[in-house]
Parts: sequence; C-alpha cells; structure tokens
Amino acid sequence: MVELTRVIYLDLLLLRFLGEALFDGLLLWTTARLAGRPRNWGRLAVASLVGAGYGLWESLAALGMVPLPPLAARIGLVLLVSWLMLAVAFDLARPRSLLPLLLPFYGAVAAAAGAGFAAGFLLGQGPQPNGAAAVTTAGLTLAVMGWQAPRWLRRERLQRASELLVRVEVGGRWVEVVGLVDTGNQLREPLSGWPVVVLEMEAAAPLFPESLRPLAAQVAEGDLGAAGRLQRSPDWAGRWRMIPFSSLGTRHGLMLGFRPDRVQLGDGRHQVTLPAVVGLSVHLLDAAGRYQALVPPDWGEAQTLPDVPSPEPLERRGSA
Repeated sequence: MVELTRVIYLDLLLLRFLGEALFDGLLLWTTARLAGRPRNWGRLAVASLVGAGYGLWESLAALGMVPLPPLAARIGLVLLVSWLMLAVAFDLARPRSLLPLLLPFYGAVAAAAGAGFAAGFLLGQGPQPNGAAAVTTAGLTLAVMGWQAPRWLRRERLQRASELLVRVEVGGRWVEVVGLVDTGNQLREPLSGWPVVVLEMEAAAPLFPESLRPLAAQVAEGDLGAAGRLQRSPDWAGRWRMIPFSSLGTRHGLMLGFRPDRVQLGDGRHQVTLPAVVGLSVHLLDAAGRYQALVPPDWGEAQTLPDVPSPEPLERRGSA
C-alpha cells in the first residue's frame, strides 16, 4: 500500500502571504487617494495583514488543511473582511464613516481585477492564463489609479464649482438645465447691454410654441432669410434678438436669441434672478452632455447675492 505524503513549502506560503499584504496595502492606499482621506501608514500596514491573513486561509483551504465553507458563506466572509480592513485602516470607532469608502474600494477592486483578468488571458497560453501578467497588471492598475486620483478629484471639484442650475421662464413655460460658468462667454445683447446665456436649441425647444420650433431651429442654423417669419407670432414678436458673436472659425456671426421673462441660476443652496438674454446654439455645448448652457462669468460671482424666492424648487429640467 502506497502512503501519500502532502508536502507544503512554508517559504512559498510566506511569500504568498507577503504578496497578498503588499497588494492589499496598495488597494487601501488607492482607496484613500480616491476618497481623499488622510492615511496612517501603520494602520494601513495592519489592515493589509488582516487581508493577507484571509488570503492565507484561502490558500490553506485549497490545500485541504482547513475547512472551506459554502460559497454563500465565503462571499459574506469576504465582505466582512473587506469591511474590517477599511475599519482598521481608517476609522474603527465610527463604522458609519466607512460608507463613503465602499465605492472607491470596490471600484478599485473591480478595475484591478478586470485589468488583471484581461492581461492574464491575453498573455497566457491558450486557456491557461498568465498569472504573473495578471497580478502585475492588477497592481499597476491600482498604482496608476492612486497616483492620478488627486488630479481627477481636483478636476472634478473645479468642474462642479463651475456648474450651476439655470432656469429660463417664458410665457408660463420653463426649462431647467445645468450651465457651465464660461470665462470665454463675454457676449452682450446690443440693445439692452444684458449678458447672454447660451442655451442648446434642443434644451430650449419646450419654451417655444410648437408652430415656431422648426422655424426657430432653421434661423438658429443660419437661415437668416427666415427670421422675418418669426415676427408673425404676436406673443413672440418683441422677444427675438440677433446677437453678434465671433468664435473659432466664425467671424462676425449672428446668433438667434430671445428675451425671456426670467432667468434664474442656483447652486443647490440658493438662487438669484438676473437680467439676461438667451442665445440659441444648434450644436452640443458638451459632447458628454454634462451641461447644456454657458453662463457668463459674472453670473458665477452673482452667487453671493441675497437669495431670491422661487415659485418652485429647483430641479434638473422640466417644462410647464
């Protein structure tokens, strides 16, 4: 009878444990950078050892040396260990403060796992993945995310600080869109001298009577010969404006605009009403669709004015 002997190399287990600890430390560092949290290197190291301890237990379970629970229990255990890692690394005394960390933590895990999985199979031999390529790519993904996080966060904060909610009201109709404070928007309507808020034609369409929408779009696209027909609507005859402008590739252009009943802007905490003319753009102002209006720069300063009551709370967009 042949007796089988299981050989376990402790040095390989130790090497795997240290590798897990290094990877978990990189993951927690990336999480801190993505969340903008201060980090304590000692606590990060202890939390990394917690994660590496679970990884060691998984390795021993694969060798049959310790019991392996059912899949559902393992998923719950993974979630518990990840929460414990965050608690040890950041704030063990206040568990609720860890909630904002869950998205960057699991987001970083998903990004690293996806990149590692793709690299492993891309560089592997047939159906056999390349483990070294997978681990290296996953680690590099975390490192790049953590290194670039402050730049991303700073750009996001600047973007949000430059965004306002803009509400335009005309004849009982209204639309509400996100506007970007644009330092390059120095447009003024010649007759009144009022600043111009540039609004996408598609976003402004609900303000117009249905019979005027195709004609307004035609004039906004540059068919100035049709501008006279816009004056035939008695409710809108005195509202239309032609606004001179210059831009890259266009000199001495004319933009169709109109005088609204009211224009408000708000930042989510308060809102102000300011005089303005609305100019219509037939082009998308932002390819990603993040904003649909360009707000004059002095409007950004107007947020310091006293609050002005509004008949309805600000929403993203709508029409009466």
